[in-house]
Amino acid sequence: MLKEKCSGFELEFNPSIIVSDFEQSIHVASKVVWPLITVVGCRFHLTQSWWKRIQNLGLKPDYMDPNSENGKWLHLIFGLSLLPSNEVDDCFVEDLMSIQPLSEKLVEFSDYLVDTYISSSSTFPPSLWAMNSIDSERTTNACESFHSSFSRNFSSAHPNIFT
Repeated sequence: MLKEKCSGFELEFNPSIIVSDFEQSIHVASKVVWPLITVVGCRFHLTQSWWKRIQNLGLKPDYMDPNSENGKWLHLIFGLSLLPSNEVDDCFVEDLMSIQPLSEKLVEFSDYLVDTYISSSSTFPPSLWAMNSIDSERTTNACESFHSSFSRNFSSAHPNIFT
């Protein structure tokens, strides 16, 4: 739809990079419309997904406890997105798994990470979300921040034209 709107104004909309959340349909659709586009996962949405899984597994109390070994290990996981994509798997397997505290819930969380994010064959591999040599924003925070501050100028979520 955006591509058609641009065409209507005789503008060519052909982005080279798109920063997106972790909805697979958006990634597939972007590649269909722009075959050469690079899809980059938003770091905010990545960590939000990990945080939700931590909460769903009942690991939030551990995460929040500064004295919890489980919590300390979970904090380390969030640093993976700052590594180059080709180092994520080795760091996770060799460094993080070697110090993982014994916990059934942490094993379940680790399995989820490997299946969904860590493995090169996972649904969202590190090449999508880990730090690479891309010189672009890695989050959609700029857009979300603008929208939030702009919305505060209005007294309702859907103001009329005379506001």
